[in-house]
Amino acid sequence: MFSITLETNRPLTKSEVKIWQDTVTQLGPGGIVKPVPLRTKRRGAAKYQHLIELNRDIETCEAEFIVSQWETEFSEDFSIETSLDVDQATSDCDTEYDISDDAMKAIQESATKALHNQWVHQKMNEGWRYGMNMDLNEHTHPALRDWDNLPISYRKPIALTEKQTILFYAKNRSLFT
Repeated sequence: MFSITLETNRPLTKSEVKIWQDTVTQLGPGGIVKPVPLRTKRRGAAKYQHLIELNRDIETCEAEFIVSQWETEFSEDFSIETSLDVDQATSDCDTEYDISDDAMKAIQESATKALHNQWVHQKMNEGWRYGMNMDLNEHTHPALRDWDNLPISYRKPIALTEKQTILFYAKNRSLFT
């Protein structure tokens, strides 16, 4: 069985489970996630494993992209493991790319916009709405606007490595045609 497993010190909430599944589905290679429910099991006294079944092993560089995004979503300690045997891992993804600085900038700007809009959609599904001030009790946030309507002071670019930028482009080519 092929899988990617998130290990945490506590069980994930329902919304965190959805974010974990969406992160793997959206940032992993297309069609990699099997259409079966995520499984959570307790390992030892203080660890929880949240396993997503895959249709194939995930390459190291593909997993790195998922890990980097999960780090922005989950602030607690975690580890992520895949079913790929370390001895079988390849660095096929670590290749040189000849992409102009302008193209890299355009891809990174598109990634920032897409990930922000994805965050807005997720928050609104959780009951949050736009508000002039952030209020945890009222579930309002001043950045809950589509990127194009967001004031420049709230537009913060996401720092992506070259590899992450290329993977984003490969997964989201339709944004650039």
